[in-house]
Amino acid sequence: MSRRVIEEGADLGIIFDGDGDRVFFIDEKGSSVKGDTITALLGSLVCARGKKQKILYDLRSSKFVPDSVTAAGGIPVMCRVGHAFIKRQMKDEKAIFAGELSGHYYYFIKGSYFENSLIAALQLMQAI
Repeated sequence: MSRRVIEEGADLGIIFDGDGDRVFFIDEKGSSVKGDTITALLGSLVCARGKKQKILYDLRSSKFVPDSVTAAGGIPVMCRVGHAFIKRQMKDEKAIFAGELSGHYYYFIKGSYFENSLIAALQLMQAI
């Protein structure tokens, strides 16, 4: 994918894993983008919509995530790794977005908490 992004002069490469629950991104230079960088970007985009929101990020993430979310007006909350823990903590914290270093992204939409790699990819494409 990296080579193809460079050959095509693409702005972005998107890779879904085998069952589609994770998504990975390649930048315009052919380099992979870390999951915590995507969490920081998507979390900041969610916060930019106005109301101060809680954004969960997994404990393996860099300091870039809470710094970015805070700068965007959000409330960063560290969480344990794993979908069961994240969904539970999202509900307990009333968070609207969460991201893991592993490429899993979670949303709260219309009363439900769920993981959705396609929404993450679409939001990132819209942002660039």
